[in-house]
Amino acid sequence: MPHGKKKGGAGAQEPGPASDSGEVLSGLMAEVTSIHIQLDALLSLKTELSKLATTVRDMEESVSFLSKRYDTVLGELKSTQEKAVSREAELQSVKEMVQTQAHQLEQILREQNEAEQYSREANMEIHGLTMGVKENLSE
Repeated sequence: MPHGKKKGGAGAQEPGPASDSGEVLSGLMAEVTSIHIQLDALLSLKTELSKLATTVRDMEESVSFLSKRYDTVLGELKSTQEKAVSREAELQSVKEMVQTQAHQLEQILREQNEAEQYSREANMEIHGLTMGVKENLSE
């Protein structure tokens, strides 16, 4: 509708160009305020996202460190397990050697005992007779 014409009915007039520009200016100010509020919200969101990005980076570094440490510990565990298997084999070998030597010692002691018994077979023992100081029994 053109400016200055009556609307129909109650005899009210439409606002003129001055009031239109005031409304437009008021509308623009409302939009600027709304944009400003949205911008503040976006800046706040940007700050939060920056904090989250820092937290994610820190977590990635922690995970990387822990992963490297885990790999190191896993390597040490594998090495320790290999050493344990090797030590078990050595221990078994030593046990077998000790067992063999124990049997050999028993055999040697048995043979020594038999040899001593055999060497005394020809000896005669006389009870009640005292041995002299210069007496040699091996002759």
